[in-house]
This record gives sequence, C-alpha cells and structure tokens, in this order.
Amino acid sequence: VTIPCDLMSLESVRNAAVQVNQLVSEHSGLDVLINNAGIFMMEDERTEDGFDVTMQVNHLSHFLLTSLLLDSLMKAADERGDARIVNHSSIARWIGPPLTSEYFSQSEKGTLG
Repeated sequence: VTIPCDLMSLESVRNAAVQVNQLVSEHSGLDVLINNAGIFMMEDERTEDGFDVTMQVNHLSHFLLTSLLLDSLMKAADERGDARIVNHSSIARWIGPPLTSEYFSQSEKGTLG
C-alpha cells in the first residue's frame, strides 16, 4: 500500500496520518515509524504553511507525523510489547552555523539569509 505524504505540506502529512492510522487499526497498531526524508542546500523559500522549506521537510513534518501516529505506535507496543520510532539524519547537519529559533517559526521569504 502506498500512502502519499508531501512533507512540504502539513495538510498532506495530516491526511497521510489519517490513512496510516486507518490501515494499521486492522492490524493492532503500527510497529515501526521511520522518518527518513530530508533535503539540503535549498534556497530561502517557504512552504504553503509559511515555514522554511528545509526546516519543515526535515523536522516539523516528521514531528507532526510522529505525534499523529503515536496512538497507533502505543497500541502496537501494548499488543506486542514494543514499537519503534527511528529518526534518520545525515552529516549535513554539521555544515553551516547552528540553527536559531527563527528557523522554527513561520516567516517571510528572504528573512533567514
């Protein structure tokens, strides 16, 4: 089964979570969630939700998806004794200066450098 999930759209993430939760409800929960999508070296652009593209794709959408699937993960853990969330990252996080709080907020294009 393929469930589309565009991490540049929080609405798409929410829709995907609904579909995943419906699917796994037939199987006593979700055993593993792997957050593995990521982008790097993008222009200072915003998503339709108003967030920096890189921040939303690499972090905010993963956090939202995880939070929306947490009940299904807990159900699997209760049924089978374990469930896992795996967050994958890359060495790209070491390139450039550390992120500051403005990267986590909605902002206008061109304000982050």
